[in-house]
Amino acid sequence: TAITPRGSKFWRAQPTALAAKHSLVRAPRFGDWVNGFCKEVRDFTGREGRRDGRVDALTQLYDQAEILFGIKNSGAASAGSSSLRESPY
Repeated sequence: TAITPRGSKFWRAQPTALAAKHSLVRAPRFGDWVNGFCKEVRDFTGREGRRDGRVDALTQLYDQAEILFGIKNSGAASAGSSSLRESPY
């Protein structure tokens, strides 16, 4: 099933940013993609036309995980100031 994101990138990212601020979003320590991904997250502004597809994907992943696991803020990205913590893995 296709998911159509709604709202601006900035507003769709807010639930994920809040979760990251509270250490609920983590990234692995190792992998060729990790440094570039973390830089993209740190540099994210939400402005259209930027290279931030991985941040968009992260917000959709977080949004769908909220829906699947019944977290109260579910659906923000698909229905309409953060830090990224490292995983211990």
